Amino acid sequence: MLVFAQCELAFENGRAAGFWVELEFDSFFSGEIIWAYDEDRSGSFDAGETGNLYENAFSNLKEYGYFIFIREGDKRYTPQKVESFSARCEGPESLFYRYFVPLDGEEKDDFYIAVYDYSYFCAVRYQDDYILLTGEEPGTLEISLEENKDYPVYYNPKGKATDKTLYDRWAPGLSTFIPTEIHVRL
Repeated sequence: MLVFAQCELAFENGRAAGFWVELEFDSFFSGEIIWAYDEDRSGSFDAGETGNLYENAFSNLKEYGYFIFIREGDKRYTPQKVESFSARCEGPESLFYRYFVPLDGEEKDDFYIAVYDYSYFCAVRYQDDYILLTGEEPGTLEISLEENKDYPVYYNPKGKATDKTLYDRWAPGLSTFIPTEIHVRL
């Protein structure tokens, strides 16, 4: 499955409060989900359909860190929760998920955001306009898209489909994934 990602960094009082993630899915997955969850065939998801989609499809992304990895220095982690999930379709074959990743009041002035699926069930690509900004921006702000060769991700390509282990060090049998990260410096 191919997924296109875009992030929207949200500022409050000049600090990063969190970021929105929007995922656009390929026509195969989109068509399947739209067919299954747009029960009234209206071309949009009402509140009940969105709740059903959240519970029976989106909530599974928690098992994969919502495809989100945040890194500060050499510490990489996935969000424990996301907020404000919504879904929309543009035609019968374009599905979009949108959700907010709060940074929980922590002052972050140099951090990285990466959107990927380390299980390789999904290939994630950034949109050309991979980052948008909203709110009161800080006085200084630098954003770049960088391939991260210094902090690769290691995974077991022969592991069971249920194996979601992330390894911090390479070991025999593991493969290496080099993530592309959005680097935010305030």
